[in-house]
Amino acid sequence: LGAGVAADITYTINEAKLYANNALKESAKAITGGTINLTLDDLLNEARAYALNVKKIEDGATPTWRTIGKSAPYVGIGFIEERIIDGVTKHLPTWVYKCQFAPQGKSAQTRGENVEFRTTQVNGEMMGVYPDTSGDVTFIDEKEFENGEEATAWINTMAGITTAMEE
Repeated sequence: LGAGVAADITYTINEAKLYANNALKESAKAITGGTINLTLDDLLNEARAYALNVKKIEDGATPTWRTIGKSAPYVGIGFIEERIIDGVTKHLPTWVYKCQFAPQGKSAQTRGENVEFRTTQVNGEMMGVYPDTSGDVTFIDEKEFENGEEATAWINTMAGITTAMEE
């Protein structure tokens, strides 16, 4: 999509409580979905075409990117968090199995006296899948690696990417 600035995942929880003899006797809390909010340095046009159902129209030297009124496709997405744990840098990739992003509004501002960097927000709805025979509905997988190359390779494997991508 673009270079990551921040990623926030929030779960939707289905909650039920059973009271008996004037006290809480049982409770259940289960994840039923969630949201993923990504802040990016920019949203690349090819990524918009893939993840947001923006249509690329070849109509001259440069293409036109058209936002259309169709639902975006379901996609998987991954990101890698780098964190220092006990003095050691760890690379913590997260894979979201199924989500659907929606085109966001657009905001533009004229150049002023000071340079300002702007970022782009992309928000998606997470859904569960059954990735194996365990019978467990799954939303995300997470791992921990000592180096970034291993974390990137794992994300690429989850995404089905078999060749190195240019940066």
